[in-house]
Amino acid sequence: MNVSTQPVWAEERYERNKVRQLLVPGGTLQATDEAGALQVSNVYGSWPAVRTPAEAADGLTAVLPGSSGQEVHWQGSRMAHPPQAVVESYRDAIGFGCGSFEVTVGIKR
Repeated sequence: MNVSTQPVWAEERYERNKVRQLLVPGGTLQATDEAGALQVSNVYGSWPAVRTPAEAADGLTAVLPGSSGQEVHWQGSRMAHPPQAVVESYRDAIGFGCGSFEVTVGIKR
């Protein structure tokens, strides 16, 4: 079943600067039920899903609409991910140095 979503942003927090973190990009999501575990996904990631709000867990969870093509609602925590978790999520997508994930030098001109 295809469903849609608006962008889901983490709660803003201030530590000398305004911080915003995109948790779920807006667009079309594919809802699947594999081995009894509902989830929604797109090219950017996957998130747990439920059919009714009462089933939702503490983490960010998509509540599926009654029919395909409608918009999901999100329930649960919208806390931002810590910086190290964000960097780790790029491990296989972006090269950070000469064969090393740990960057020890700054940008060179």
